[in-house]
Amino acid sequence: PVYIRVALIPTWLDKTTKQPVGTPASLNDLTIDWGPAHGNENASEPGNDWIRIGEYWYYTKPVPAGATTDNLIAKATITYENGSTEIMRLEVMADAIQAEPNRAVESVWPVTVKTDSNGVKTLSAKSGN
Repeated sequence: PVYIRVALIPTWLDKTTKQPVGTPASLNDLTIDWGPAHGNENASEPGNDWIRIGEYWYYTKPVPAGATTDNLIAKATITYENGSTEIMRLEVMADAIQAEPNRAVESVWPVTVKTDSNGVKTLSAKSGN
């Protein structure tokens, strides 16, 4: 099993050449429908067992080999101005790290592994993050 985190990287591209343009892109340029309703449905608390810490979104449960996470994003859209010469690309860059032992993830990412009374493990932000 592994823990997974993703960075969302928006980039403006020229419509014709599909090459990046100098205009800085931001997630605020998009309307994002976060995964199915299980949380506050915003970037910090998108729900569906995802949390945001800094510039990354972390899946809070360990993911067994061959399994998948719940969706972080259901849909991302942008409204273009008439005559716009740019398009938006949203890259989802994923990292994974082994789930055992706990110190493997806790020493590299700004997280703490908590284990409940049933032995279920979840990630949370380290104090101060």
